[in-house]
Amino acid sequence: MQKNSIFSGQTLYKNAIINLIGLVLPLFVAIFCIPLIIKGIGDEKFGVLSLSWLVIGYFGLFDFGMGRALTKLTAERISQPNEEEIPGLFWTSFFLITACSLLIAVLVYSFTEFLVINYFKISVDLRVQTIQSFHLLAFAIPFVSTTASLRGFLEAYQAFTIINIIRVLTGIFAYVLPLIIIYFTTNLMVMISFLVFIRFLLWGWHFVACIKLRTELIKNFVFNKAFISPILTFSGWMSLANIFFPLATYFDRFLIGALMSAAAITYYSTPMELISRALLIPSALFQVLFPAFSASYKNFSDQFQSLYSQATRITIIALVPVCFLVYTFSDLILQLWLGQQFSMQATLVLKLLSIGIFFNAITHVPFYIIQSIGKPKFLALLSIIELPVLILLLHFVIPIYGLNGVALLFTIRTGSELTIQFWYVQKFVKFPRDHYQKIIALAMLCILSVLPGSFNLSISARIIASAIYLITFFSLTWKFFILLNEKEQIVNKFFSLYQKK
Repeated sequence: MQKNSIFSGQTLYKNAIINLIGLVLPLFVAIFCIPLIIKGIGDEKFGVLSLSWLVIGYFGLFDFGMGRALTKLTAERISQPNEEEIPGLFWTSFFLITACSLLIAVLVYSFTEFLVINYFKISVDLRVQTIQSFHLLAFAIPFVSTTASLRGFLEAYQAFTIINIIRVLTGIFAYVLPLIIIYFTTNLMVMISFLVFIRFLLWGWHFVACIKLRTELIKNFVFNKAFISPILTFSGWMSLANIFFPLATYFDRFLIGALMSAAAITYYSTPMELISRALLIPSALFQVLFPAFSASYKNFSDQFQSLYSQATRITIIALVPVCFLVYTFSDLILQLWLGQQFSMQATLVLKLLSIGIFFNAITHVPFYIIQSIGKPKFLALLSIIELPVLILLLHFVIPIYGLNGVALLFTIRTGSELTIQFWYVQKFVKFPRDHYQKIIALAMLCILSVLPGSFNLSISARIIASAIYLITFFSLTWKFFILLNEKEQIVNKFFSLYQKK
């Protein structure tokens, strides 16, 4: 087998950095725009607008796993004898996703009015705008779903530069457009109309990028029945996981709107929007690594083990400072960003969510590994079992414990997912005993991070305690958890950058 040059270590890390930049830049736009949007349209309309963002994001995953299947199957064929099969894979998966997303769009359009009137606690004056907005979002579903497939094809070829140019523009438009429109009207239908139109333009950009990458896609414009089976074999179970795992993540906000109010969604979704940006780090890394995992597990087992080990340690080490600082200074962050009243309502929510997001970030490791080794059935069954249990618990927790209870339940759920998925991966990927001992020791070091933010300390005391913890954490990490060859690479890279200056 010929080794894929596009999956070399230098290419992967460069693309991971590009990916992270593309994911982080829209975050700064969101931090600036969200308070102004809330001030301009009010809590209730912002709650509906955040649900619109949620719907667009969710249906970006609603490709029935075929986008991820296309990434995996394409990556396995790059620079291999069967590379000529790639155009057939592309068009077959594209047509399948289009057909499925059209069906979902019809269902969403048909049931929108019923759900808004009978399920969500939205004021009568806002119901018409909400119904019209979600009807429009239904038309966007095929474009959003097939965009995920097109992006998956680009990811297989490590084309992360163009992916992230488009991603940055998508994030900017999502927040800046509503802010501009507020100066003319606060009608939600107008805001969402512009957002849907921009999504259509960006879909076209993805499509053209795929054609430029592999011009033979135009010459081999075929629906090949022979590829239906390999696509559906992987995507059938993956599609269930892609439906139920996001539902488990997003359903709490829908139930908050149903059992509390649309305004209450703001006090939960805004802290979640803030801390969930920490997931940009593992997302940036594993979007790049997934094609490499898929190709190396099948053809180059040594590279696979090395990538798995590095990915686990990098994710933990990178996430601890982010989630630790948010947990420790959650009240101050919310107060400076959204004001004292908002901070009083949402500080504990943000603290609990920061722990849950840390668990969720680490879960990216086993989640992508399980997919890359071709075992999506386990993920699907886990998600199917999890969702009804979660819905029952939310119906119990929300009326009694409110938003804090929802945040605690999120943390318990993500911690459970992390434990179960790592347990499953160890059945297929074996490491020496000392590897597991180091990971457990690193996990224990992470647990200590909650101490400075768990007591009623002054800001100055928390700053001192945080500095002591972070110095200790990075010192121990460098000594015990970074391999010798990795230390040499880091030092050499640092000195090469210093000499350039």
